[in-house]
Amino acid sequence: MVVQIAPSLTKGRWLRRRRRRKGPAAASRLTKRKKMKRKIHNKKSLEPYRKKLRHHGTTAEAYMWTHLQQKKLGGRKFRRQHSVLNFIVDFYCAEEKLVIELDGLYHMNPTNEEKDTIRTKKLEEVGLRVLRFENKTVFENLEWVLEEIKRNFKPPRPADTPP
Repeated sequence: MVVQIAPSLTKGRWLRRRRRRKGPAAASRLTKRKKMKRKIHNKKSLEPYRKKLRHHGTTAEAYMWTHLQQKKLGGRKFRRQHSVLNFIVDFYCAEEKLVIELDGLYHMNPTNEEKDTIRTKKLEEVGLRVLRFENKTVFENLEWVLEEIKRNFKPPRPADTPP
């Protein structure tokens, strides 16, 4: 079937009119979609900092990582030095939306405690749960730390229910 276009509306004119009609409304819908799809995990600009922290981490982080890597804790995959928003968190489990932070002496002064509180609130605003442990606790009471992390896992869903 051949469709004839009226001589007054050649293909070029028709396209221009259509673009004009969609105009700013289409553009604003596009920007709204972009805002909703904003990337908050592993921003490329933070990659060098993440790498540096992975290679020069604290001994508590290295010790904890040996118990979290390769799905050793409850079959959950953890990432080390993962960035969320403009923060780099020590450990992150995407399946559980769980952030684990290990705090050393640097975090034990009022200024840094306030910064940590703000950081925790911002991470919770994006739907993440944040657990904080002192480095000393990781070395002295690792079993309790691991149990506390497991307690914060979501309960397993029955196999026949949709997500």
